[in-house]
Amino acid sequence: MIALAFCVSVAFSCIDCIAWLYSYHTFVTTSAEFFEFYACVLLTILPVVPSSHPLPSAGNCKEGNLEKDAIEEVDDDETKPQLMSVQVTFPAEQSAVKGSYLKAKLDKNCCFPKPPTTWDTGIIPIVPSDYRQSRLVIKVSGPRMYNIARNIFMSNKARSVYAVYDKATVKCKTSSYLKFTIRLLYLTTNMDIVLVDVRRVSGCAMAFRDEYQAVFQAVLPVESPSRQLHGGTMNLFAGFESMDIPDIPVEEDIIERSLEISMVNLKSKMYDTRIITLQDLLLTTGPESKELSSTACKLILGKYEKILEYVVNDIMKKVEITGFNEDDSEEYQRSLNLNILGNLLSSMNNYDTLDSLMQKSSWTVPLIDCLVWYVSMATNYPWNACLAAKCLRLLAPNVSMQKANVGMNSALENARRYGIASYDLLEKEANAALLVLDV
Repeated sequence: MIALAFCVSVAFSCIDCIAWLYSYHTFVTTSAEFFEFYACVLLTILPVVPSSHPLPSAGNCKEGNLEKDAIEEVDDDETKPQLMSVQVTFPAEQSAVKGSYLKAKLDKNCCFPKPPTTWDTGIIPIVPSDYRQSRLVIKVSGPRMYNIARNIFMSNKARSVYAVYDKATVKCKTSSYLKFTIRLLYLTTNMDIVLVDVRRVSGCAMAFRDEYQAVFQAVLPVESPSRQLHGGTMNLFAGFESMDIPDIPVEEDIIERSLEISMVNLKSKMYDTRIITLQDLLLTTGPESKELSSTACKLILGKYEKILEYVVNDIMKKVEITGFNEDDSEEYQRSLNLNILGNLLSSMNNYDTLDSLMQKSSWTVPLIDCLVWYVSMATNYPWNACLAAKCLRLLAPNVSMQKANVGMNSALENARRYGIASYDLLEKEANAALLVLDV
């Protein structure tokens, strides 16, 4: 009975281990690697029977003649916690190879979901009875119908638009946190025409104009979207995009007063006040105006260091995972602070000040850990992952990145693979970070 109980216990332990390993089968890619991975781990975790209590065999156990004290002693030992020992059958060199193999597999494929590589629409539905056709609907017919999904996917990828593909509907979010949807529908009266329904969910209407034009050009590349709009409203502000606005010089005392107001507003309990302040700081430190941004960055890294502390502390709060239709206000606030930090790190004239600040600051290592976390969340927040990868690249000359975070390599590599599949800008930033960090 003791032997049977022990065998059953070991069998259930093996089943639990195999079930656990199966749930992480994405660590390996081929069947050969799959079974090799299982064999390596099982040889590592299976317990060895203590030699002080050998299992009874048919030769030394006679029916009805077992010693009662011996049975009680074995039963009592089995109920006590015991350390599990391991008997390794591999030579030392082979064990080292197996350990390196497993570590490489875990590091390379650490639970990163497979990114989409195309838009699989499935069966396109027919317009419902209560459907109201918008004037922004794009009608596509002929051979172009069969390339709609592929062209829209490639357009989103090239423009680095975060997209969630769900059958014939795709939910999109841009780096400015404009949200819109794209739906494919068949007309009830004519199955030779596909309706591409593009609708804004939230965000700036002017930014939506640009996204609509991109979708239109993706499905009907030789036509103009202004044909389908009344009065040509899409072209009212076209001239402003090509205007060359001169860089107006700003005196330093004016910048100082602006930064002092920003320090006060960042302490506000009102979300909108903080967001407007961060947007203003983003423009002030942005590379569009070199003279203004250079002075502002120098002041923030010196006299107004409290602003930098706020930016870093807010980044380290991270953000909870939310769905597409849920509130993403905290995610947007983090993106503004990541962008501001990137601007400060990009300020070439303040390298010595920044280097001294990073070396003496207690938050340098925790900040790097948080940046790696943002990169690892690329499938949920690809725009913030881009900004975090940029910050890691810019921080490389100032700190020892390898000592700061050992998971940086896998996070950046996984983000790069996601970018290759679905988000071009993320591929660019992750590649640049990997090259500079040499990991």
